[in-house]
Amino acid sequence: MPSPKTSGVYRHRSRGPAVTRQLRWWLTVALVLFSLLIVDSLYLGAVDVVQWWTGTSLEQGPYIWAFLAHLVLGVLITVPIIVFGIRHALRSYDRPNRRAVAVGWALLITAVLMLVSGYLITRVTIGGHEWGIQDSGARDIVFWIHVGTPVIGIWFFVLHRLVGSALRWKRGVVIGGGSLAVSIIAVWIHLAVTVDYPTREIGGERLATAVSSIETFSPSLLETTHGGLISAEHLLAIESCRECHPDSHSSWERSVHHHSSFNNPLYAFSVRNTRQKMMERDGSVRPARFCA
Repeated sequence: MPSPKTSGVYRHRSRGPAVTRQLRWWLTVALVLFSLLIVDSLYLGAVDVVQWWTGTSLEQGPYIWAFLAHLVLGVLITVPIIVFGIRHALRSYDRPNRRAVAVGWALLITAVLMLVSGYLITRVTIGGHEWGIQDSGARDIVFWIHVGTPVIGIWFFVLHRLVGSALRWKRGVVIGGGSLAVSIIAVWIHLAVTVDYPTREIGGERLATAVSSIETFSPSLLETTHGGLISAEHLLAIESCRECHPDSHSSWERSVHHHSSFNNPLYAFSVRNTRQKMMERDGSVRPARFCA
């Protein structure tokens, strides 16, 4: 009969290895998806930094697709992390290497925080109800938790392997260096394909129709693919909106927003009067671009 001191060893030996062949498959899937997320995140973060540094809007097609990929990868990685994390923890919680167990639990908690924070800062509308954190202060806190947890998670993963099974450093360095290189190249390509279009006259103003049309619509962050204005007939095609979004159209029609533009005589007069005065004083209607 085994002694109490060694009974735990016999119990975990009877369960076999901490990572079975099936669990190794889940781990591989999670690591591949996480590597793709790292590449995607580095690209998004680098574009944001360049955008902040230069004051130029770069959130165009490639950035939007990369952001969509981030959301999709985040959903896909959820199941592998949860399945592997829980099953691995159940097979390992009473193993004699207590340092590896403790760091493993820290890694699992960090991974869960990464997933939960990612879902919390994703705002979607389902069944007319908007899900996600709306308060800007709370969103900032959760956002930085989401940004920081992958870094902390990588650190815990390395520690977990250092106190447990051998870590394959060469493979990790290759994957990490490759991810960084791909992200840098992607940002360089993003900046290289930003094409400037010629300027043209619109409504008495000379507007630059660049791919980044932030200056055209400043202080709004609105952008158009061609950098110019959208024709009025397209914006006023209200009936086409009703066909696909009857609930939203009905809600809008009963709200004050139904009369918040130039069909509101008071608003129309204030804008036109301001434009006239600005043209007389400055020779430009740009200062009249305010939200009333």
